[in-house]
Amino acid sequence: MQKNDPRQEPVATPFPEVHAYVLKKLAGRQDCVGQKGSYLKVFQSALHYYLNNRQNAKQKRRFFQGSAIVQWAYFLGLYFKTILKSKTISSPYVIQDPGRLTAEGHSVFFTKIMQVLDPMSFTVLVKRRKAQSQQEQAIEEAEGKFAFPDLRIWRQLKDLRAVYQNAQSSGRWNDEELHYLDSSLHSFLMRYARCWGSYDAAKNKKVFFTVHYINEGFICAMRDMGIQTVELQHGLISGADLYYVYSDEYRPWINNMFLPDYLLMYGDLWRNRLLQGIEWKPEQLLMMGDYTELFVQEKASTQKENVVLMCAQKFLSDQYLPWIAQLKVVLKNHPDWKMVVKLHPYEPKQDVPKYMALADKQVEIVQSGSLNDWFSKSKIQLSVYSTTFYDAIGYDIMNYALINTGVYDAYVDEMLAAEVAVGIALNEDPIERFTQEGVQGILKNKTPIYAPWDSKKFQAFLTTSA
Repeated sequence: MQKNDPRQEPVATPFPEVHAYVLKKLAGRQDCVGQKGSYLKVFQSALHYYLNNRQNAKQKRRFFQGSAIVQWAYFLGLYFKTILKSKTISSPYVIQDPGRLTAEGHSVFFTKIMQVLDPMSFTVLVKRRKAQSQQEQAIEEAEGKFAFPDLRIWRQLKDLRAVYQNAQSSGRWNDEELHYLDSSLHSFLMRYARCWGSYDAAKNKKVFFTVHYINEGFICAMRDMGIQTVELQHGLISGADLYYVYSDEYRPWINNMFLPDYLLMYGDLWRNRLLQGIEWKPEQLLMMGDYTELFVQEKASTQKENVVLMCAQKFLSDQYLPWIAQLKVVLKNHPDWKMVVKLHPYEPKQDVPKYMALADKQVEIVQSGSLNDWFSKSKIQLSVYSTTFYDAIGYDIMNYALINTGVYDAYVDEMLAAEVAVGIALNEDPIERFTQEGVQGILKNKTPIYAPWDSKKFQAFLTTSA
């Protein structure tokens, strides 16, 4: 069903519904496939933004509706605007760090990897925080030079325009959906042109980063420049995801999709899960162990307290806020207990005050703190779905996942099947249940989820994949 209603607030559309919507748009056609590859993920993201009413992902100007010459002239203007800048990204290895730091100031995802690399061989481009050393640059600044819109940029522009026109002529997309697609394709082209202008293909060997989806323009540029792309698993990977573990229904559009050359993974559980999809070759999925700095200690370092930990997910305030309100009532029956709600590091700013308003003597809302410390002291963890259920294995903490949400049930079912959490209903008292059952029904061995970090294997990968 086409959606044309003017919605004001973002919504959360269940992933199965998004998949069904995407497949309906593409069925029987090759609209997302161009001369250079399949833009499936770009089409997916545009429709996902539309279904969830993410107005901030929609640009005012619609470049793909107008003339190709006008669009080319726009990029010519960007080239002249940045003509005095020089290529700044010239190290053999480039690390794109999302910006998460530990309390000690270490990069959550890249400190262990940087310790293996020669200090003179890499540059760190950081997002969401200011650069803190001479070795670091802000990614927006480092990728600030636009390439001259020569034949390679023109070919990319024409390929993107062709897939847009295919979608437009199909008659399946309403004007609002085409607006989102226009914006997603424009973002692809902007990143593509910035990468050609900013990276030094003669010197760069590999780029390491944490998220490949919504980064297809970057991956396409690296592919064209002959620079290898290496994604690091950054959290939970599920068969219910939009951008991982594609079912056979997607086979017509999978070939030559813009995926990284390699994906480094924490453990066998994740690798086996990805191999259930059709988009990855086994040799692309490399199990390297836990290269993160999330857990600096293997065992709990603090005596257990009567603490219920809730780790919230970004954009899911509609699920968490009513649950917290329900649990505030439950906590009154347990005056010797408290609940700590840890917000996602990138919780939308507009949602933070909604959580803070629920704080009281028994409910603490926090935006920071070591997961190791919280897992060590807490007896219960609650969430709808979260990587933290996997993270908490081995900490003698009971994980309860909220069931029957109607939005993320597929994620929850998968976690229950993997035995990293046990289901709990909205109206249940988790403290009373824990008192009766204790820690049971969940995994104890963390190795399949987070194997030990294998620095030697990573060092060999640098050599053999060159």
